[in-house]
Amino acid sequence: MFRKYVITLLSLFFVIAAFAQSGRNSKIVSFKQLTKVEDYSRLPEASICPIADTILAYQFPNGGWPLDQHWELSVLSEEDAERRAGFRKAIRDNEAGGTIQDGATTLEIFYLTKVFQKTGDTRYQEAALRGIEYLLNMQYQNGGWPLCWPAKTGVLDQEVAAYAEYITFNGDAMINVMQLLKNIYENKPPYNLLNLDESLRARSMAAFYKGVLCILDCQVKRGDQLTVWAQQYHQETLQPMKARGFEVPALTGCGETVRILSLLMDIQEPSKRVLESVTAGVHWLEKNAIRHKKVLHYVNRDGLRDVKVSDSRDTTLVWNRFYDIETDRPFFSDYDGIQRESINDISYDLRNNYEWISGTPDAVIKRYYRWIPGMRKRLRELNIQ
Repeated sequence: MFRKYVITLLSLFFVIAAFAQSGRNSKIVSFKQLTKVEDYSRLPEASICPIADTILAYQFPNGGWPLDQHWELSVLSEEDAERRAGFRKAIRDNEAGGTIQDGATTLEIFYLTKVFQKTGDTRYQEAALRGIEYLLNMQYQNGGWPLCWPAKTGVLDQEVAAYAEYITFNGDAMINVMQLLKNIYENKPPYNLLNLDESLRARSMAAFYKGVLCILDCQVKRGDQLTVWAQQYHQETLQPMKARGFEVPALTGCGETVRILSLLMDIQEPSKRVLESVTAGVHWLEKNAIRHKKVLHYVNRDGLRDVKVSDSRDTTLVWNRFYDIETDRPFFSDYDGIQRESINDISYDLRNNYEWISGTPDAVIKRYYRWIPGMRKRLRELNIQ
């Protein structure tokens, strides 16, 4: 815990230092980095407002934003300038929607809300409200959120178009939306400063709980036994689906399941069904923990950083990202979608740029055992068996 605290402080220091430097010599500034720093008054306004203005310029007519933009202030490369021009054309032609992939749209709403808090400029408030409306409008009737909406096949990358309409937990896409809507209906900072009317807050609450029902409906069930969650689901059948070549239908251990369980435990008055869902998910994680293994980072024979999984006497538990839906067998996969037993059997770039194995479920399991006694007491008080 102390190590994590020190790393967080150091990260915050370097982010603020980078912004201070950028104000002097126009270095690249990332709005995604800005969203990680809550005290915007400590950052140079010369960096904050121009980024917000750029975000306004690239908001689609329906309120969403494109994928994975850093909205840097520096001079764009020729490739980035061409890509931005494509976005602007899509905006002018009203052909493209937006996405919630990798924090897109939810981060822009958060950032604009913080800048409105700092400046009082209603342009930022209005754009944030349009973004919230976009998130509400893109929700399916079954409570899920697609990765992109509308999913125009002529606009999206061909690979993305294949899974753009799926209900998407991958990368916490749907959970990020639900957390934002939860903060809105609970009137939490910074969204309480947007002067939201009761109708919008009520709609946000309804959308959140529809999302909860979708989460419960998507929990993979084998016979009568609940397990955990896959990364993405068909928007009509709720069957686990494939996204990128290596992201095959699978149960998730150290990935999306962790954030889903955390969100469900954040519900102040959970239903019996939520309690059963969380309990089943935690028990599945406990059953499928991997013992006496650890992840090692090293320099390989080619002089490149690399990663491998090796045996260990350490009692610390780890979990795989993917488990077979039918057998719970942990596996790794490459771009061909074939399951492999060893991380060493997948390509170098995938091995090093994707979280295949980690100990992140440990924290949510520990939280569960602090959380569940109070929840069971509440059910007894309500005479719910």
